[in-house]
Amino acid sequence: MSRTKRLCLLAATAVIAAALFGGASSASASSLCTTNSSQCASTYPQGTTISASLQAGTSFKLTGALVVTCTSSEIKAKTTSSAGQPLTAEMTQLTLGGCGSTCAAVEATNLPYSSNFEATGGGNGTVTVQSKGSGDPTIKTTNCVFGITCSFKSSKVSLGFTGGSPGTLTAKNVPLQDSGCGNDTLNATYTINSPSPLFLSTTALAKVCQTGSGTCTPYAGGTVVSAQSGEVVLQMLGLTTNCKSSTLEGKVNGSGEMSEVTGFALNLCSIGCESIKAEGLPWKTHSASPGGLAATMYVESPQVRFTNCTGLGYNCTMTAAVIEMDVNSAFGVPVIKAINEPLSFGLCGSGSISAEYTVSKPSPAYFRAA
Repeated sequence: MSRTKRLCLLAATAVIAAALFGGASSASASSLCTTNSSQCASTYPQGTTISASLQAGTSFKLTGALVVTCTSSEIKAKTTSSAGQPLTAEMTQLTLGGCGSTCAAVEATNLPYSSNFEATGGGNGTVTVQSKGSGDPTIKTTNCVFGITCSFKSSKVSLGFTGGSPGTLTAKNVPLQDSGCGNDTLNATYTINSPSPLFLSTTALAKVCQTGSGTCTPYAGGTVVSAQSGEVVLQMLGLTTNCKSSTLEGKVNGSGEMSEVTGFALNLCSIGCESIKAEGLPWKTHSASPGGLAATMYVESPQVRFTNCTGLGYNCTMTAAVIEMDVNSAFGVPVIKAINEPLSFGLCGSGSISAEYTVSKPSPAYFRAA
C-alpha cells in the first residue's frame, strides 16, 4: 500500500472513531436565559412557568380540509430542568377562543404535552411539542360544517423560538392530519409574556477532569464515579424520614462526561420499609458548568421503590422528571448536594430529598467545562 493510501486510511479511521466514540471537544446543553449571550450566564431555574398569548393582531389559523380561525389562544408550560440536551418542559395548557361559528367547539386534547427546547444560536432556537403519554398533540373541532368532527394531530409539532423582551413562539405551516377529514396546516404566533426577557442559549457541559485548571484531560470512557452520603432527609407521607447513608454510582462516557447513574441506594431509613430499591437504572445524567469548579448535575427520571413501609403496607415509588444537584469540585473532591429537591411518591403524595454526596472515585476529580 502506498504512503498516500495509508495516510488516507488512517485519517478515515480517525474520523470514524471520533464519530462513534466522541472526543474531548466541548459540548453544551440548552438553557432559558435572562440575557442574549453565546454562553448562558444567568439561567431561569427548574420549574419556571412560561406563559404566552397570541401576538396582537394575529390569529390561530387552521387551513386546508377545514378552515378555522381563532382570535385568542394561551399557552402555559413549566420547565422540568434548568439545562438539558434538550431542555425539557411540560405544556400544561393550550386554550382556544373566538373561533367563530364554523364549529361548535375547538379545543386542544391529550394535554399535557412534552416540550423540548434546543438552542440554535443568537438567543433563538426550536421547540418540539409531542406526546407525554396521553396521545399526540391534537386540535379537535366538534360539530363543524355538515356536522363533522375532526381531530387534527401530529406526532411532532415544531415551533420556532425567537429570543427577546418579550420572546416569541411561531408555528409556521405546521402539517396536521386527520384520517377522516384530511390534512390541515397550522399557523400562529405567540408573544411570551413571562418570563421576560427570555433567550435560548447554551451552557457548557461539564466533564470529569483530572485537573482543576488549564485544558481538561477527562477520565476515560467507562470510568466509574463513586460517591457516598451521610444522612439523607426525605419528606414523604407527610413525615420526615432519615436514612443514615446513601451511595451513588455513575459512569463516564467517551466524551469524558458522567452521562448516567448506574447505582443508587438508601440505607437504614427510619420509615421502616421491607425494601427500598432503585428501578429503571441506568438513569440518564448530565452536568452543566457556567465556568470555574462549579457545576449542576441533572439526573433524569429517577425511580426508587419503597415496599411495605411503616408496617401498614404502604408501597410508594419515588420519581421526579429531573433532580438537580449542585456540584463543587474544590480540592479535587467533588461534593454533590441536593437541597429539598421536589419528588413525587405516587399514591403516597409529594415530598422532597436533601443529601450531600462526596465523590471518592476517581481521585482527584473536577466537574468542569473543558
